[in-house]
Amino acid sequence: MLSPETAGRYTANPADLSYVPAAIRRLAGPEASTLADHFHRPRYAKLNGAHAIRDWREVGAGDWFSSDDFTLEVYFYIPDGQGWWKLTRGQWLPLVDCRSKKILDFILIPEKHYTAGNIRTVINHGCSRWGLPRRGFHFECGTWKQASLLGGPVPFGDVETTFAERLGVRIIHARPGNARAKIVENVGKLFQGRLRGEQGWCGPNEQVFKREELQRAARDVAARRMAPWEAGFLSFEQWFKRLEEHAAAYNQAPQASRVMGGNREVTMSPDEAWETLQSRDDGGAVIPVVKLPDDLRYLLVMHAQKVTVRAKGGIRCLNRTYANAETARLAGREVTVYLDHERPEHVQVVLDGDHVLTVPRVPSVPAFDASPEHFKSVADTAGAHNRGLSARVSELKARFMPPTRRVYADQASVAQGRVMAEQSRAFKEAERSAGHKDARLKALSRSTGMPILEDAPDLERGLTEMNKFLSHVD
Repeated sequence: MLSPETAGRYTANPADLSYVPAAIRRLAGPEASTLADHFHRPRYAKLNGAHAIRDWREVGAGDWFSSDDFTLEVYFYIPDGQGWWKLTRGQWLPLVDCRSKKILDFILIPEKHYTAGNIRTVINHGCSRWGLPRRGFHFECGTWKQASLLGGPVPFGDVETTFAERLGVRIIHARPGNARAKIVENVGKLFQGRLRGEQGWCGPNEQVFKREELQRAARDVAARRMAPWEAGFLSFEQWFKRLEEHAAAYNQAPQASRVMGGNREVTMSPDEAWETLQSRDDGGAVIPVVKLPDDLRYLLVMHAQKVTVRAKGGIRCLNRTYANAETARLAGREVTVYLDHERPEHVQVVLDGDHVLTVPRVPSVPAFDASPEHFKSVADTAGAHNRGLSARVSELKARFMPPTRRVYADQASVAQGRVMAEQSRAFKEAERSAGHKDARLKALSRSTGMPILEDAPDLERGLTEMNKFLSHVD
């Protein structure tokens, strides 16, 4: 602030309201410039201010994995469910090794939002292929910290634990609003820079940086004047393949990085860093990572939780209800429930440490005008599938895979995993057979013009003979 004596030397109503005398600009200008971001852009000022320098020399490739969500700067098209297509940028979730900055896997979601189930999908697939990180996962806050499928502890045994703690690794979270603390943010920024030449690229801020040609093409697609491929956009499948190519090229391209160099900058590709920077023992051998065998994979991919079976409703797990004839006798008992979020049509219940039951999900029905088929499905507790499009998971090729060590587990856990796998396969096969039979009956009904009667004996045989007769008459 200027003193009254200094301010009194200048006119109170200048012709130019933004005029500041040169002498005052020289005195106050540098300080005003320094403090401007703190007043107008405090988050920007924080990210670009003084910060701690981290030493990466004690962290090896394969020790810590990280992931985050990115809305990529490229539009692609998907069906809109109404006979046309819509444009979307989707959500891209990569699984990244922190020390080597290598993209291990990624998932592309054709929706505006992602869920905790999507995050677990990329974690499950990535860790199934590459093994568990030696030390743990580094995530942001929000959903990544609070969701039961991720960082949120759930009842298991006598304590509440996260899925990672049950596998012997940790989950740590970056402080909110501190992008510099997450290596995956830097990887995402570098990856986005590779997409600038792609069809449908809209720029980092399409509200300010406007590509008129792209916006015109988007309006033509929305108005159905032009198909999206005619307007130059890629489909979901085409864009997914392009992302796999970009991810492979990113992993092979050298980059200057202090993270790869420990505490000094080196130039190295993520693939090279992944191979050379693995944690090693005193003898120089690579420390193996844990890769779960098929019989124990359920410990990674399935959400495990202790629940009490309710007299009304059966088993409640992650806002879903599961019940069948066998859950009635379990009312009031505490059981261990295993749920594969990618196949939520059933859960597997473990009783007395070794006995496994497969329980189907109770589907929802319309609030009004529910059909007899809806009520029959509820009565039979048939499995219901997730709504929305399925996400696609990448399978990036690896030039180097770290050695794995054998997992020693008790025979009961291995036997339990085998029983789960067998029952899950039988459940899916029964559903598949029922679906094929329904499809055959509907096709025969259309060709013969005969209605499908419930509980009619030899219905399929009768419709088949009728179809042969009508074909012979024609």
